[in-house]
Amino acid sequence: ASVATSGCTRTYEYAWTPTQEGSYTLQATALEGYENTITAISSKSFTVSPLSISVTKRLTSPASGPYTLNTNLSYNIAIQNTGSVTLTTVPLQDVFYNTCLQFTSATPSPNSIAGGTLTWNNLGSLTAGSTTNVTVNFKVISNCDPARNEALVQNAADANGYKADPK
Repeated sequence: ASVATSGCTRTYEYAWTPTQEGSYTLQATALEGYENTITAISSKSFTVSPLSISVTKRLTSPASGPYTLNTNLSYNIAIQNTGSVTLTTVPLQDVFYNTCLQFTSATPSPNSIAGGTLTWNNLGSLTAGSTTNVTVNFKVISNCDPARNEALVQNAADANGYKADPK
């Protein structure tokens, strides 16, 4: 019996997940036979870029206080991808004291409302350098000073599942 010595291919797979950003080169060397003859060498260089995001929540209406009972408040939440890689998952939480503020509306609408937390599961892809905005409206229902009212982005990730630091 003869053994084919040309025109044959083999596929080798190797999985490795870098734990931090940086530049990497992977090199694979194929050794064949009893003599460990080098039959192929292949290298692949790549860079893992840090993911970065900023979140800013700003009162847009009314322009200044004091805020009394039944005052309507409107906030803009700006989420900016300050990194160099597209984020494919951008979740958002808006946390507020529901004993002080009553949620009235948001654009886009949150996926869930539970107590004093509004949750958007994914605001969609956010390319490097771009910003998405969410408008949230409340009504003052009680005197609280200060009233907790903050936006949080946790678990924003790129297509490979790498996550940005929470903001």
